[in-house]
Amino acid sequence: MATYGNFQHDTQNDIYTGRINFGGFKADAKLVPNPDKDSENKADDSKPDYLLLDGSAQIGAAWKKIAESSGNKYLSVKVDTPMLDKAIWCKLSKTRNTAPNEYLLFWSR
Repeated sequence: MATYGNFQHDTQNDIYTGRINFGGFKADAKLVPNPDKDSENKADDSKPDYLLLDGSAQIGAAWKKIAESSGNKYLSVKVDTPMLDKAIWCKLSKTRNTAPNEYLLFWSR
């Protein structure tokens, strides 16, 4: 599985900071909690849990998920920017070889 980004998770502020590299598209990115998904709307799965930002520009969003087979938590990330031909879906997750707060971004179909 190809890795397209590395992120560090600031657990105190629940912010993921890292770098995305899809060949021709590169970004210093942050996943920040979505302010529109307040505590009253947590059950609304249509609203993303996080916004994906490159500086102040939103380039995507992410939703919290749980893998059916393993029960592992991950983020389903949609990267969508005019610099890409179409939106790219990715999975941000830990692996056995990552540091405690490190997450890897994998392309997902």
